[in-house]
Amino acid sequence: MPERHYVPAPQQPGLDLRQLAAAVVRDLLEQPGYHAQHLVALFQRLCPETSQRLSPSPADRRFQHPDWQQGITGYLLHCWLAACAQGREWLSGLQINEQERQALAWLGRQLAAASAPSNSLLNPELIARLKATRGHSLCQGMQHLLADLSLNRPLAPLNDDTAFHLGQDLATTPGAVVSRQPLYELIQYQPTTAKVQSTPLLIIPPPLNRFYLLDLARDNSLVRHALDQGQQVFLISWRNPNPSHCNWGMDTYIAGIRQASDQVRLMCVSPQLNLLGVCSGGLLSLLFQAWLAARDELHTLASASYLITPLASGLRSELLHLAGPRTLQRLRQRIWRQGYLSARQLNAAFAWLRPEQLVWPQAVQRYALGQTPDDRATLFWSQDNTRVPARLVDDFLHLFEHDPLTSPGALQLHGCPLDISQITLPSWHMGAERDHIVPWQQAYPTARLGGEKHFVLASGGHIQCLLNPADCQRSYYHSGPVSAGSASDWQHLQRVQPGDWKADWLAWLAPFSGDQQSAPRQLGSTHFPVLQAAPGRYVHEL
Repeated sequence: MPERHYVPAPQQPGLDLRQLAAAVVRDLLEQPGYHAQHLVALFQRLCPETSQRLSPSPADRRFQHPDWQQGITGYLLHCWLAACAQGREWLSGLQINEQERQALAWLGRQLAAASAPSNSLLNPELIARLKATRGHSLCQGMQHLLADLSLNRPLAPLNDDTAFHLGQDLATTPGAVVSRQPLYELIQYQPTTAKVQSTPLLIIPPPLNRFYLLDLARDNSLVRHALDQGQQVFLISWRNPNPSHCNWGMDTYIAGIRQASDQVRLMCVSPQLNLLGVCSGGLLSLLFQAWLAARDELHTLASASYLITPLASGLRSELLHLAGPRTLQRLRQRIWRQGYLSARQLNAAFAWLRPEQLVWPQAVQRYALGQTPDDRATLFWSQDNTRVPARLVDDFLHLFEHDPLTSPGALQLHGCPLDISQITLPSWHMGAERDHIVPWQQAYPTARLGGEKHFVLASGGHIQCLLNPADCQRSYYHSGPVSAGSASDWQHLQRVQPGDWKADWLAWLAPFSGDQQSAPRQLGSTHFPVLQAAPGRYVHEL
């Protein structure tokens, strides 16, 4: 198994929360005139006689009740919208450094979401519900709250845990587990065409989530769509680790990808395969390719595709804006004590990135209105996270803190210094226009990655871009080769194209997929017999 080794890299500048708060307060005290100017502007906006009534976005589900447009509730909503807008203007012109600005922006979003009038007793939906149920809804909400407290739930659940069943409602594409290892199961899917491409496709999902987002339902399954276009599709289903697996790190997962890719090539009698990495699975794919390049074994791959994968330098996300070295060290210590990052901790971290969508509306619905959440497949998947081994968390934090891929040899695996400029494979990359986890500029491949590169900017957010049906009329994308220049320069050169990005990807992939041949009649092979029907065992493990 490859061993991980880090060459010391210069520490990135960072402040802990206490230091950051002190720096922000100091900078704020130095600009009293600026604050007074915006305070006056806010009062002018709040005055109904001198300002136009503000309205929320039609897509904001929190304010769909008609009473939000009139009376005291309408004015309350106007005041909140005015304060949010003025706060954003105040922050944009504030004379502070970028780290402080990002931290204040994050805190501002948390404050805005928490103080939304939809969370108050004046919520007209709450008042109407109390009248209609004669107060029974509030009693039901208290029962929900007590039940969640007894289960130690940190947040209101997004979905009923029993709403869907894997293999019956979700992840229904026919296939079979053809290899089961301590780290993963390898799933081979049943071809849907008489002829298939000779070069197989191996999908590497993120180790933070269950794989079935890529096979959620028949009409939006990426796996099924690739099968319908004649691809031979294999997929890695990562195991849900327990404390005994705390030392599973990037080296472990990359070794697993190596083993799975060898198995796929043997089963298909193919000298090469195509890789498709999704989110953090794309990062693992990138490191795997760099390791192969260092060993002169890159010829076993034909191409690499990346979906919403953070590749740009400065991989720091919103999750790390308030985290300095001491904070991250405490996080590491806590995770190592546990042996893993728990699924609940991961769910909470992602939920607080969008509290106006994933925290407060659910709390109002469940505890104030006394209602149960709607059964939605996407939300069911989003709260079905897995644990992440302590070593893998540590390794990802190292990437986010130091970005060693910018310096050839700063990261080593099994004695091989990694240099992504030596990856000469043709690559296809997709970023999402409204991605809040991996901003599309971070998914844009930089010049230090070798090989010919093609980039697609798809409509939608981090999850929705993967789920739009191939024939979705509302979807659009930009597509074009990557050349010198920034991501913004690239965007200005591309035209908007209607439709979904999958057709663009499969058209790009076709030249690297080999000749057509008859589809295999049976899954697996003599050396890799069918062990279990898809979606397998590991995806069910709690």
